Amino acid sequence: MMKLIVRIMHLVIAAIAAVATILLFAMPALSFNSKVVLDVEAVSNIVPSTEFTKDINFVEVLGTDEIQAGINFKLSATDINKVMNGDRDVINEKVLVKNMDDTLQTLDDGIEVLADYTIRTNLTGIVKQELIKQVENAKPEDKTTEEVIDYLGLGDPEYKEFAYSLYDTANKSDANVDSVGQVLLEHIDEILVKVEKMTGSKSGTFTDEQKEDAKNNMKDMLKQIKILKDDDYSLHPISDLPYLYAIDFVKEKLNSKVSADKLAIKAGETNREYSNRMLETYVVTEMPEIVYQIVGYVSLGLFIGMFVIAGTWILLAAFEVLHFFFVNKKHRLFKGLFMPFFILAGLIQIVLGFVLTGAVKYILPEKIDISKLNLPIKSAVIVPRTCTLATSIVFIIAIGAMIALCILKIFVPKEKKDKED
Repeated sequence: MMKLIVRIMHLVIAAIAAVATILLFAMPALSFNSKVVLDVEAVSNIVPSTEFTKDINFVEVLGTDEIQAGINFKLSATDINKVMNGDRDVINEKVLVKNMDDTLQTLDDGIEVLADYTIRTNLTGIVKQELIKQVENAKPEDKTTEEVIDYLGLGDPEYKEFAYSLYDTANKSDANVDSVGQVLLEHIDEILVKVEKMTGSKSGTFTDEQKEDAKNNMKDMLKQIKILKDDDYSLHPISDLPYLYAIDFVKEKLNSKVSADKLAIKAGETNREYSNRMLETYVVTEMPEIVYQIVGYVSLGLFIGMFVIAGTWILLAAFEVLHFFFVNKKHRLFKGLFMPFFILAGLIQIVLGFVLTGAVKYILPEKIDISKLNLPIKSAVIVPRTCTLATSIVFIIAIGAMIALCILKIFVPKEKKDKED
């Protein structure tokens, strides 16, 4: 009975070895599950600053000082073969660009909130500035501007209300300088009529020259926040502004590092697609050399290791199947040569599995100062996983099964002796 159990244990170990071999090639050769923390202060630099927005606390606007995003990618055995041969396009496309979609969406969302708040703040500043200026021109000499404004009940809520109507007008598909300017002038006219009725001031104080001046002030502000197109008349859709801000930010950073062709918009490309391509180009261009070196060295070790390790598992399976049929054979020479090599291969799997994951997760961040990469990244947690992570667990199980087998074999001679007695 004990002899049968020993034979079955040989099959169990052979099955464990077969599972390890399958896992080695069925799982991604190298995968990353990482978290990147974007710095809100750095991201806010993408949004243009004006006299009305220079004191905005963007951290308070978003309610946080960081934006968290996940980056995940997988490389097959074919991919790591290309990487170890110096093919950076694989790293750029499969490791960086292909897996930046979620991160870019998170970044776009953050920029969109900041841009929307910035635009509304600027429009509010324009309205407030122009209304106060025109009230000052129209007020009676015996009253101060503050007294008239207070008498009219003008304050931040009213300025915002007027500004948001400007925003809604500017957000229309056919919006232009004239349509937005007309709304501003109507607000000014409305207030001046109230000034006339409440204070007895004379009408006609809002001259054509003043109207043109107010319109030009608004036009200058629209140009500063990049709503105004190059033709100085039509407007960009407000929904596109976050992407336009990102495009201008990246083009400024990469102006001397990347060819003009790469920085130019492509035919049929939307502003969002253009923005994402620019941000991807920015990340790839600014990525430090050490990242490519680390991925290259790991890929080289994995590519060689995968086949060596697979060979040890296949030999172990064959060895255990042989023992199942020839249970009394000792195969001492095979054991003496193979088992030390198998143990070494198992330790390599543990290093490439558990140790590599821990080292990159906890040690690499200390060696690379993320803040010096010129990226809007506050910190990053990188958790790499190789195909050997699973097989290293199987290796530990296999060692446990071998120890159990050795213990069982101790009792086999005793069982024979008992029968002879």
